[in-house]
Amino acid sequence: MVFLHEEGMLGCERIQTAKRHFEKSPWKFHHSEHVSRGRVNPYPYNSQDFYYTSEDLPLWAVRQVHYGKEHIRLVVFASEENWSDMVHFYKLIIGTEPELQRNDFCLFTVHTHSHYDIQFALKRLQSDTKPRPLECIKIQFRVTDVGHIVPLFPNVCKPLSDTRWETTDHDGNTIVLEVSGSMSMTSEKSASSNVSRHRSDRSDRSDKSGNSERSSETTSSHSDKTIELSGFYV
Repeated sequence: MVFLHEEGMLGCERIQTAKRHFEKSPWKFHHSEHVSRGRVNPYPYNSQDFYYTSEDLPLWAVRQVHYGKEHIRLVVFASEENWSDMVHFYKLIIGTEPELQRNDFCLFTVHTHSHYDIQFALKRLQSDTKPRPLECIKIQFRVTDVGHIVPLFPNVCKPLSDTRWETTDHDGNTIVLEVSGSMSMTSEKSASSNVSRHRSDRSDRSDKSGNSERSSETTSSHSDKTIELSGFYV
């Protein structure tokens, strides 16, 4: 989602121009979020429409930002049954408390530029709607260490290279962790041991109860956090 400022008498033209771009090929209309019954939308030019190019790629949208910086926001829709676990999982990876948290929405600012911010958000779906993980999409986070957080993941975390690890969240979305900094090699050795132990622990728990234990906790803040989506850093 791209959040743009609108200023002046003709300010709405920025959003309308962006919306017209999404109305052209190869973009297609996907769905619209409607204002709740009994409420009036005070910003009629603030489009609630979502667009896409393929069922296997993320949705895109343009929104109006009313104050502060402009934003590029990556939103992951989460199932109601896994909502609490998903929030704790991404707190663990990002290493900070969310700037905004409600019972159906959670927002982190992961990178700041002079004129815009990069945001990561979770949005809880209704109980009758289930999220569909995109197999061709991987969300990559840059972290300083993985050894202390891998044992707390709900699923197995496997090495892709000397500095990159892959796992999945509670809803099945693929997550890649890129280890940066001078401690990366030490972290790899520690994480490798933890992954093996974590896999063994999961097998033992599965034999006893058929369900894996989910545990998570927050960590200290990481600097220069970055999200990579579909091969592009933002």
